[in-house]
Amino acid sequence: MTASKVDPNAAEAPPHVAADGRGGVPIGSDKDSVATAGGGGTAGFTLGGTIWDVVAGQPQFLSDSQHFLDQIEESPALRSAALLRSMERLRQELDRIPESASLDDPVTLTVRDALLISRRLLSPLR
Repeated sequence: MTASKVDPNAAEAPPHVAADGRGGVPIGSDKDSVATAGGGGTAGFTLGGTIWDVVAGQPQFLSDSQHFLDQIEESPALRSAALLRSMERLRQELDRIPESASLDDPVTLTVRDALLISRRLLSPLR
């Protein structure tokens, strides 16, 4: 897949497409277009949301990530089970890394695990 150039003066934003090829529907818009703020263009706003926006409770799209966190919030039993599994996967990943590893070495987590662990760590701050 090649990246296409986005015209900042276009009346419509391109549809959001995630890295895995699935798209999201922008919140507060119809499926076909995104209304721009001001007199056209992006008016200083970015056209894409991030996973951090979802973690922070400010998603720009109705995505699988947002739906997953909504389900987790509604069911404490599901939240506990999912968090336990995420912690298991984190431990398995950390067990693969030698103790002599640099503190800057990357650790691979799924978006699901990063969402769950981040949400849990941030929950006392709400």
